[in-house]
Amino acid sequence: MGRHASRLLRKARAPVSWRAGVCARAGAVAADRYRLVDPDRWVLSPQWTDESLAYDRASADTHVLSPIARDIIEALRSAERASSAQELVQALAANVEDHDPVALHAAVEAMLLEFVRLGLAERTNP
Repeated sequence: MGRHASRLLRKARAPVSWRAGVCARAGAVAADRYRLVDPDRWVLSPQWTDESLAYDRASADTHVLSPIARDIIEALRSAERASSAQELVQALAANVEDHDPVALHAAVEAMLLEFVRLGLAERTNP
């Protein structure tokens, strides 16, 4: 595994504070759009039962991804332009069984902010 391993992305559900609506105060803005900084920088392993790996070629870091984190990365990779959290929720909803729309939106926002923190994605404004 690279120089560092991170399991921060493994959680499929957002922490309680995110589900409670604190995300707007933590820096996520509904109008924000997100895109991958360099889609070719990250190598994704095949999907296993409940996780996969993302290897950062630039830093040699390896991150364990939850299925939703991997789905978000793949959606951002395939998007022709930066995507909002709501657009990603709509794209992912078909793959998530019995999802709570509010919880899914909170989880996507939390994951996007984590991607920004890790340098995987960047926030843009419309």
